[in-house]
Amino acid sequence: MTNGEVTGTAGSTTLKAALGDYNALTFSSYPNSLTATAVGNTFLNTATGWDVLHEALHAYTGWTDGQIIKTFNIPCPNCYLGDTTAISTWLQNGCP
Repeated sequence: MTNGEVTGTAGSTTLKAALGDYNALTFSSYPNSLTATAVGNTFLNTATGWDVLHEALHAYTGWTDGQIIKTFNIPCPNCYLGDTTAISTWLQNGCP
């Protein structure tokens, strides 16, 4: 199955290939309101409710991690390394 098949777009990347090393990834065809979240093999064993909310935020807004971090001015010291757990931490701390 491809990202295009789940979002109604022309995307041809398989969900497995797009997920890569990520534990979860939300695909969106915003503003068409078609979204899908793919989860890795360990997601259900390691994810918290905040991680699920993090992915739901992508699905609701259609935004990337970078857009969420910039819009809400979330401190993200390791973003340059691709670490966006700061979003889940920000949610867990009450979105200060």
